[in-house]
Amino acid sequence: MYQQASLCLRQEFVTWSTEGADQGEDVAKSKTQWIIDDIGGQIESGRLKPGDQLPSTAELRAQYGVSITVVRNAVQWLKAKGLVEGLSGVGVFVVEHGERPKG
Repeated sequence: MYQQASLCLRQEFVTWSTEGADQGEDVAKSKTQWIIDDIGGQIESGRLKPGDQLPSTAELRAQYGVSITVVRNAVQWLKAKGLVEGLSGVGVFVVEHGERPKG
């Protein structure tokens, strides 16, 4: 039915740059955007296919080295854009391309 997807953590994103940014929200926003860009890019490239299950929130937190709040915010954005859908108690899955809302 569904298969667990493994995300490829791109090496160039391992270190965080906070130079020129205020501490706090600006840095957290960049981390959230980094995850959105990474997962979204893997969906768009086909590395993550429709029906693939994203790793759990805890696994994503550990993989990206960020807080659970950052992961939740990124996943919420991906859901809002129609790239993934959450099934309560089951997980978050990549949706079919035709199922994505326009705009």
